[in-house]
Amino acid sequence: MLKVAAQHNKTGPELPLNPQVIAVHKPRSVADLLQSSSPRLAHLGTRARATASLRDEVLEVLPDRLKSHLAHASERQGELTLWVDSGAYCARMRFEIPNLREAVGARLGRPVQRIRVRVQPRATAARAQASEAKS
Repeated sequence: MLKVAAQHNKTGPELPLNPQVIAVHKPRSVADLLQSSSPRLAHLGTRARATASLRDEVLEVLPDRLKSHLAHASERQGELTLWVDSGAYCARMRFEIPNLREAVGARLGRPVQRIRVRVQPRATAARAQASEAKS
């Protein structure tokens, strides 16, 4: 029989589990959860698709040399925030802001009032392996 340890106090011994009280659910994939009827999860899935679509729109207007360095894009109240994978490409992306504001606004069909660029380093297994190989 499975037992649950009681809180560490002086009055209670270990308590047996009551199988009728504990609900055990079969694990579900994230995709199944997002497609479920839960409004909160459905909203999350919708937002994730919108974010991916926005990133794709930004990639369409970026110069080729910057495309592989865009990690993420988001928009809030006319402000576009772009995350790139390094400080060097953050600076390069900032030089493109005047061109991007007009081009992205045209693709989205609404004005982009401001563009911010932030650094979000990508942690990949390949980079970890490369650093280990150097040591």
